[in-house]
This record gives sequence, C-alpha cells and structure tokens, in this order.
Amino acid sequence: MLCCPRCLRLLPVGKGEQGAGRDLLGADRIACATEGCGGRWDLGHGIPDLYLAAPERGEDVAATERVRLFYEARPFPDYRDTDDLGALVRRGRANPFTRALDDEIPPRANVVEVGCGAGQMGLFLSVAGRQVLGLDLTWASLGLADAFRRAAGLLTVTLARANVFRLPLATGSVDVAIFNGVIHHTANPRAVFAELARVGRPGGYVVLGLYNRYGRALLPPLGPKHARSAGAGAGCAVVVTGWGRRALGHRGSQAAVKA
Repeated sequence: MLCCPRCLRLLPVGKGEQGAGRDLLGADRIACATEGCGGRWDLGHGIPDLYLAAPERGEDVAATERVRLFYEARPFPDYRDTDDLGALVRRGRANPFTRALDDEIPPRANVVEVGCGAGQMGLFLSVAGRQVLGLDLTWASLGLADAFRRAAGLLTVTLARANVFRLPLATGSVDVAIFNGVIHHTANPRAVFAELARVGRPGGYVVLGLYNRYGRALLPPLGPKHARSAGAGAGCAVVVTGWGRRALGHRGSQAAVKA
C-alpha cells in the first residue's frame, strides 16, 4: 500500500505482500524503483520516513514543525505499564465508537489511520485481520505503536512517518481512512481533506473527528498534566462521511453523514 510520496509508485517495503514492517529491520533506507524518481527514504527502526514537505499544497511548514515538536514531547495516547493485547481489545470493545467501527468495517478492508499517534485505534481494528496502515508525524508516537505492535504480534499493521498534505498512498487505494483529531491542527484543512479524497476508493469512507466546545470543556477537571497531553482523542465530535468528492469537485458518491 505504501507509495513513494514523490512519484506515488509502490515502494518495495518488504518481501511479498506489503504489511510486514518487520521485513525492514536491519535496513537503513528504501529506494523508489521508478526510473527518474530518485526517491530514497530513511528508516527508523524499520519504520519508513516518508515525510515530504508540501508548501505548494498549502502546508505551513513552520506550523507543521510546531505540531511535531508538541507531540514528540507528549506522545498520545500513551500506554499503561500493564497494557497487553487483551486490555487493548477490552477497551476497544467497551468504547461505543471503536466498537461500532469494528462491527461495521469488513475484516478484509484496508484501513489507514492518518495521525495515528501511538496507534491504539488502528492496532485494535487490526485484531480482526484487517490490513492497517498507521501514519503519523512524530517518531515518539510511532515508536510506542511499533513496540506494542511487535509485543502483541499484530503483523497486519504497517507504520510510517508521513505528511497529511502529501500522503504516500496511491489514488483510489483506501477503503476506510480514519482522521481523528488532526485536520484542525493544519494550516489548510480543505487541502488536507482533498488529499484524503484522492486516496479513497469510490464507495470508500473517511472517519473525521473534530474538537467540539462541550467535549473540550471536560479537560480542566483532568488537571494540567492531562489537559496538556489529552491530544487528538479528547472531546471529538466524530463524523462518518463518504469521500465527499462532489464537494471537492471530483466525481464520486454523495457524502452521507451520521452523527
């Protein structure tokens, strides 16, 4: 599923079917095989670094760096010392939203979580055997996700560092994209949503989560430490839509919205 962000051709990220990030251990770089591209991408402990700045697409690179530095210092969501696969599944099934996603997304669907943080939602959804790709800007969060992924043996999950303005994904390749608590941190939300629409297949879905006034009002009682690090998952108004291509000037199904 992973593509070179420069030319959008598939990358040779492992032997056989993509999704086995473990095949990259021991390597330090992957190179795009497309003639004339020249894309070479570093690896951090087996995780591809596919971030490529996109100021021409409306990205404010300085703003992106501020967000990155914040979450490098405060990776979210964190794991408890006692967390294991069973705890992840219990929490996922106890939460009405993640349980609904697990019930509705077919087991053979490919799922991309953009801004995955420490990866708990994507890791939970992978338990049913779904191919899951977690993309994030920060190494601290991706490192937590990768450590849990390996300890739990969730080998249908791939992780990569990437830019929401230039996703390393082929056009029309994604069944379900989860974008929870991220778009409002960007300088150009419309351009970011257009990029999501590009990678979604016809009939696919995007799950878009935004902060809301009442959910965020719960943060002060949590205390300064938790309020600073509550991050993307707190107080989100979750909207499930179709790819919304008509609104963006593309052909596709009309957006259907559920509260």
